[in-house]
Amino acid sequence: MRTPKRLASVLAVLILVAGHARAGGTTDWPTYGFDALRSGDNPAETALGPATVAALAPAWTFDAAAYDVAMDSALQTWFANPGGQPVVAHGVPVGGVPTDLVLIGDGNGVVTALDANSPSPQGSVVWHVPLGTRLTASGCTGGATTAGIRAALAIDRTANGGNGAVYVGENGRVHALDLATGAELAGWPVVLPRPEPATTDGYMRDGPNVIGGELYVGTSSYCDLNPYYGRVVRIDTATATLNGVWFTLSGSALPPAARGGGIWGAGGVSIDPTAASGGVYLATGNARSGPAQQGYAENIVDLSPDLTQVAGAATPALPPGDHDYGATPAVFQPAGCPTKLLAAANKSGLLVLESVAADGSLAVAQSLPMTGAGGSFAGTAAWDAADQLLLVTTSVNGPAPYQRGLSAFRVAAGCAPPALVLAWQTTTDQTGGKLGADKAPVSSPVVANGLAWFAVGGAPARLFAVATSGRSAGKIVWQSGDLGCAVMMTPTVVNGRVFVSLVGGNAPGVVAFALPGG
Repeated sequence: MRTPKRLASVLAVLILVAGHARAGGTTDWPTYGFDALRSGDNPAETALGPATVAALAPAWTFDAAAYDVAMDSALQTWFANPGGQPVVAHGVPVGGVPTDLVLIGDGNGVVTALDANSPSPQGSVVWHVPLGTRLTASGCTGGATTAGIRAALAIDRTANGGNGAVYVGENGRVHALDLATGAELAGWPVVLPRPEPATTDGYMRDGPNVIGGELYVGTSSYCDLNPYYGRVVRIDTATATLNGVWFTLSGSALPPAARGGGIWGAGGVSIDPTAASGGVYLATGNARSGPAQQGYAENIVDLSPDLTQVAGAATPALPPGDHDYGATPAVFQPAGCPTKLLAAANKSGLLVLESVAADGSLAVAQSLPMTGAGGSFAGTAAWDAADQLLLVTTSVNGPAPYQRGLSAFRVAAGCAPPALVLAWQTTTDQTGGKLGADKAPVSSPVVANGLAWFAVGGAPARLFAVATSGRSAGKIVWQSGDLGCAVMMTPTVVNGRVFVSLVGGNAPGVVAFALPGG
């Protein structure tokens, strides 16, 4: 529970900035990957495209570390890294003023709502709510430490009596906050029952996915420290009750004997509400006791919405050892394809494509060796519906023809095998130089209005926009200056603006880019 001092600080900030907040957008980016399918595609974007992107410029930069410590000196600057892709809610009534909000959580366990259209170059805080941290086991950082929020948040505009809620997954708890004020809703947080200590088990690296009043989130470990169990939980948001659990290694609601099998993808589960059978898709990591592939470890799985049935599961032959799916399956159906498809990256270096049958069963359709093994291939693919392209980023060169950067695949007519055919790659910046140093982190891509967006960390750290069609397809048409951070999360492109979380470096926080007058 927040102390009176913290509550007073939150209210003071709300009063100070509410008069400056304004609304200019018409579309939400409510969850990781934009939608329940984790497509990464915003089809509503019209302002920012190939004809206008050259005018895009920095609008504001929010220093989360400085703000956290200013609000509470007990918080740590090096833990202020934002947890995942920013989410955006447009026109939220804050003190009677329609306000476009950008929402992030950070490693200090703080959730911050920012004015998307802030006139200040430092950004404007609308509300700032500390949810606390949990002590973790030693071994990951050389000693015990604290863990806060690592994942993207999720917005449901229909919840909270129509006033909207934002859901936050952290270490063994799921919170629901009022969208306009950040106040915790009645009955929340929901605490996950877990058979192992909170120091290792129940950590949430993946963003919640909410649809039809049901919220899904997966768990893993703070940094692969035993003992922990990979699981998916289902929460009824109206009653704040847990109404489904599925463990990856037992394939049921019963805790397994073996440990591990975490869900590591930033998007957690993807959901297809139109599926006749199954429709909740996830990709899992290796078991940590016994064989790496036991139960449903190292698999792509299709679950029923109530988490009681496995409709399908499939994975190609993988080498022995640690070969997680560090990804959330992207769900898409190309024009003329008889079935939906799933695409997910595996640490072995394979891009795995699977087909979904009418009964929910899965079959491996293709395995592309895009990188070598070693854990460098992770992240979620994006499906560009307008250009019918699957977009995938890699941080290292792989077997020919795959190179570090952004790769775009077309799908063969009727999804005939081999379905994925390389269309183009983006491997160098506008000057012809590399997209950052080898092995520097490359974010998952997103797409909107003829542009694919991704970020590259390291030195330099930059944000890139790539044309997806026409004679300029695959060419970088805009790039930012050096943003001075070690890692950048998946960008958010909505309402003519771009938001990206900065992790590590000089000033962990969020940077916003806008068109003139935006």
